Amino acid sequence: MPKALIAIKLAFFLFVFDQQVESLEYSLINHIVESREIKGLNGKFYSPSKGRFTTYGEYSLAFSHDLLDPSKSFDLDSLFSIDQKREFEEKLKVKKNDTIDKSKIRKSEILSGENRSSGANKSSGIRLSYPVIQKGLGNNWYGFLFEDSSYGESGGITLKIYRLEGKEWTLLHETLISIS
Repeated sequence: MPKALIAIKLAFFLFVFDQQVESLEYSLINHIVESREIKGLNGKFYSPSKGRFTTYGEYSLAFSHDLLDPSKSFDLDSLFSIDQKREFEEKLKVKKNDTIDKSKIRKSEILSGENRSSGANKSSGIRLSYPVIQKGLGNNWYGFLFEDSSYGESGGITLKIYRLEGKEWTLLHETLISIS
């Protein structure tokens, strides 16, 4: 097979794979919005502080130590091979969009540019990070994201991991990483 044909097939495969992952990213966001009946979602993605959560190890450590409940832990390493962990870290290096693509959100009317909801408390709201989607052992798909929630003067940031089961996302574990 000519090298040019192999290159074209590889490029097509990578394009299709990228589209599938992006579709999974937005299917996770839509699942969260709909299952939690979120009324106000910030149109800008949350991003962890610079220098934090840039490695697989930081995610693994966060899931093994919950801020409020030290007895609540999750063994992230049991879900991924060494190569899959490396692939995860590569995904963390890729710059993602800063804003949610409104056309990919089924309930786009809830999006706002600010962290506000339409409820009585105007300083309440939720901001999600751009999901990191990773294939794990047993060909399972996993989605990781941060949820920054504010309720008046207080709030917190939670790191969550979901598993795709059929066409539905299931929350496997969540850990509080910050309180404000």
